[in-house]
Amino acid sequence: MRFSIFDNRKLFLLYILTCWAAVFASQWIPPVQSPDETGHIARAYMISRGAWMMEQAPLASPPEWGGSGGQIDKSLGFFIDSMADIRSHTDSRPVQNERVRKFSEIHWAFEERFYPSPGTNYYFPMIYAPHALALWLARQMDLSMNRSYLLVRATVIASIVAMFFFAWALHKPNPLVIGLVFMPMTVFQMISPTIDGMATALAVLTMSIFLRILYLGGGRENAKLLTALYICLLIIINSRIYLFPMVLIPMYLARKNRSLWQWGVSGLLVLLSVIWLIFGLATTMDDRVTRALSSSQIALAYIGNPNELVSLIWRTVTDSERFKLYATSFVGVLGWMDMPIPYKGFLLILVGLFALGCAAAAQWWWRQQYMAFSYSDRALVIFVGVACVFCGFAAIAVTWNDYPADFISGLQGRYFIVPAIIAASGISTCEPGSLVMERWKHLTIQGSIFLYILGSLGILMVTHARKYNFVPLW
Repeated sequence: MRFSIFDNRKLFLLYILTCWAAVFASQWIPPVQSPDETGHIARAYMISRGAWMMEQAPLASPPEWGGSGGQIDKSLGFFIDSMADIRSHTDSRPVQNERVRKFSEIHWAFEERFYPSPGTNYYFPMIYAPHALALWLARQMDLSMNRSYLLVRATVIASIVAMFFFAWALHKPNPLVIGLVFMPMTVFQMISPTIDGMATALAVLTMSIFLRILYLGGGRENAKLLTALYICLLIIINSRIYLFPMVLIPMYLARKNRSLWQWGVSGLLVLLSVIWLIFGLATTMDDRVTRALSSSQIALAYIGNPNELVSLIWRTVTDSERFKLYATSFVGVLGWMDMPIPYKGFLLILVGLFALGCAAAAQWWWRQQYMAFSYSDRALVIFVGVACVFCGFAAIAVTWNDYPADFISGLQGRYFIVPAIIAASGISTCEPGSLVMERWKHLTIQGSIFLYILGSLGILMVTHARKYNFVPLW
């Protein structure tokens, strides 16, 4: 099976228009306004210069530096700090614009200094490929800091949109998956040059490839799809270690196809992921949180007493204040986690997700005779999504909390978006292209999706307009 968005002129034009619209909309958001964006941009620059590992911070460095980082261009460091500082002020619109405009005249210094980037050594360098490529090109062309940032943002957006186009051409998503992808929080992350949007798009692409292989069969005739699946899994699992349960996907295919070579590749994937996990725990320095034990020591403690970890997660989930935080930051707490969407908007998104979930279930009911996947196929997908949520709690407990702990701190609802998309992919997985619904049912579902997307994007733009004093597009 061969597919390319470049083979179809209309599809390619739609891709270009989608990228343009996303980049245009992103310009209403000042640079460096996404959580941890400072560290991600710095890490991408280091990778573009061939520095794949963090280095220890200089002696007597401020505690907020976290103990690790690397060398970046002085102008880039000044730009990142100045733009990130916007979140601490409520400047008027002219002042904000002037602050951004100033960097239209500042170019690369071609001199480097240490810049903190704690906690980013866990992430597999390949996830930064679009960011690093854009920064390398910007430096080669000596673009201004503003234009360099725009190039990074546009390159990341183009990469994300391309992955969605390929993914949904391979397997049509159900309404709930579309709803999760177009939540305010998800869209905000996708138009910001962090790795959250990349991870989301890569997860959607991975699940689409997996479902396509299930539909076509996993023999050697689909070796290209299998190769793409393994590459996607290698990148996403090692960039978001709480997605480690996704290793069950190639194992399931190996068992279903009774293929020894697929078992071998699956085993190699697990081995490489475990090695990277151990390497990350051993080499990552993050002193932003004072702890008596290291991450490796805490991990060994919970491995020795798993019931303690389960009890800790249960106490955290059942705490009402923390559960409220997870729910709101799952749907949309934008900016540096300081810009929640309006409460009415939050309720509308929840109602919309519920409606789209019902639509996905209805599709399954109406199309049962066209179901391309078994109950075990769908059960595996849902189980992987739920297991990733559990691993998310465990990962934060090990890397961001002391031992012992009463509750797990530092966890945000946005970490659950990818697991939710994975689990939602297991609903109404029908034969691609099967149109067996009455026209009114089809139009009702499509109309609901359109209204949800329109409302979600509107809530996103209004929320940003309030924070940054920008005039909404309309």
